[in-house]
Amino acid sequence: MGTAGKRLVMFFLLPEEHGKDSGRQLLQYGMQHYGIEEDIVNEHDPKIAAFYAFNSPIPLDTDTFL
Repeated sequence: MGTAGKRLVMFFLLPEEHGKDSGRQLLQYGMQHYGIEEDIVNEHDPKIAAFYAFNSPIPLDTDTFL
């Protein structure tokens, strides 16, 4: 997880952690402990965009790409 101010700019999980709720837990941790208020989503990957849409109450910034 990488942040810039209150913006989440990097978020990676090992492939073996996909589908185990680890991503949701890490995202919640970032919101609670780092004050993340904005996500930057690479909308070119539908799996990533779907993850954020389902798991994040934060509005997504799909105009900015990693």
